[in-house]
Amino acid sequence: MFFTKGDAALILKYQTDLNLDDQAALHREVLAIWDVFRQDVERAGLKGAIVSANERPLSHLFWSSNISFNFVFNRVEDGTWREVESKTNARSEDTSGR
Repeated sequence: MFFTKGDAALILKYQTDLNLDDQAALHREVLAIWDVFRQDVERAGLKGAIVSANERPLSHLFWSSNISFNFVFNRVEDGTWREVESKTNARSEDTSGR
């Protein structure tokens, strides 16, 4: 994946059992995942990463629906990682036909 400014980023999508409305619990879960995933991002030499928490998809005969919440991390000039605060809450819903 590439950010708007052109830098590449590695994305990790995973399915959570947590309710996406429980932001505190979700954030704790993502930070635990980030501690491990960050090593892969650093080995790849990237400055950006996204951890995407996804609720279990709802499926019907002709369509499926999935809600996700994205957490974005950027490496700053001093080499440390910062979580990007999202103004839009980074929550998205995907409804697609099969």
